[in-house]
Amino acid sequence: MEEKLQNCSLFKGMGLSEIEAVLQEYPHKLTRFREKDFVFLQNDPCNKLMILVEGLLQAQMVDSSGRQIIIDELHENDLLAPAFIFPDINRSPVSLYVLREAVVLNFTRSVLLDMMQENQLILSNFLTVISNRSRFLSEKLMFHVFKSLRVKIIHYLLDEYRVEKSTHLKLRYTQQELADRFGVARPSLARAFSELEKEGFVEMSNKSVFLKDMQALKVALE
Repeated sequence: MEEKLQNCSLFKGMGLSEIEAVLQEYPHKLTRFREKDFVFLQNDPCNKLMILVEGLLQAQMVDSSGRQIIIDELHENDLLAPAFIFPDINRSPVSLYVLREAVVLNFTRSVLLDMMQENQLILSNFLTVISNRSRFLSEKLMFHVFKSLRVKIIHYLLDEYRVEKSTHLKLRYTQQELADRFGVARPSLARAFSELEKEGFVEMSNKSVFLKDMQALKVALE
């Protein structure tokens, strides 16, 4: 486990022996979760530091009308809801759903405080993590609140193009999963894709999309 944690942002700049020393000195607990479990639910208290050692999680949020939005996916060595450990109201704004069997490393809040007081590098790394996370959540909020569904889809397609380096994209998500990510109903998403196809931006085929006019897609974002 220590070798894996060398890639964790909380222990950035620390050698293997230093990480081993931290695990020997400070009490911690490993918790295992099966696929389709929840690590915690929306509004559950956040009273400990959690690090995903193995597995894949999905952060989900449900609004008052019951609409689900997929916020993010969390991978090995990610910290889970670190920005919500110390607020006055320390409840999670999301649920964490297990996509692939997971192992989570837990430190209580008091132990985390001791770690940060006694190791300035861990303190600095933790502050960097929560600052970066706050920035990510702000950008996510801007995206969901101020961007139209059309723009969200184009952003997504261009991001996939940059990853795959091809105009022929095999979509990683079903239409329902994409609708959840964009916070809309599936029929609305299907209509938006249909409009882009009619206008000659894309060509749809099952779970694949051909980006027919890259320049027009980029201009549509301006």
